[in-house]
Amino acid sequence: MKKLFVLILFFYLPLFAQYNVTVYSGITTDNLLNLSFLPNITYKDGINLGISANYKIVGLLNVSPTVEYTSYKFNKFSPGIMLQEIGNDFASSNGDNLKNIRLALDVKLIKPNNDPFRVFVYTGVSYLIEDYGSFTEVWRNVNGTNSVQTSSVGEYYHFVHDFGLGFIVKIYENYGFLINGQYYSNYNGLFRYSANAGIVYNFAH
Repeated sequence: MKKLFVLILFFYLPLFAQYNVTVYSGITTDNLLNLSFLPNITYKDGINLGISANYKIVGLLNVSPTVEYTSYKFNKFSPGIMLQEIGNDFASSNGDNLKNIRLALDVKLIKPNNDPFRVFVYTGVSYLIEDYGSFTEVWRNVNGTNSVQTSSVGEYYHFVHDFGLGFIVKIYENYGFLINGQYYSNYNGLFRYSANAGIVYNFAH
């Protein structure tokens, strides 16, 4: 409930200004193959859903708040992928999907909505909520029995700097195709980069 309240508040106050809103959804790939604090966990490509508002300042310069949700599917382990403990063989594992919520406030350069090919570049700060949930590992012992280990990772919270660029190609009326790449980092052990592709819809105001 607190997360939902934050998302609503993030967009409520600027609703009386001149703006246009872009809603997008698509597939994202990330560098989540090796996490420093979870070295043996991997995730598959994710599905994202986001909403971004551009508040024009002057020319192509905009202030752009963004709310983005991404879910990365847990990549089930198979024997040989994970580091083995002495005397034990890894058998199987399963876990929750990684769920990310990113609240960003960026300065963005972007072409107007009526341009059929809109290039954009942005940079700013984000508040990142990462929910890893829990995962279960099954190990086969030397005596033939199985050991089940369940770990709860939970949520991590970060303030990060973000930077990205991309383009939107108009498909039909307010629909477009989006491709962009971005990174965000707190420059203290956390560094993420991703590439996104999907469909966008622009609401003008």
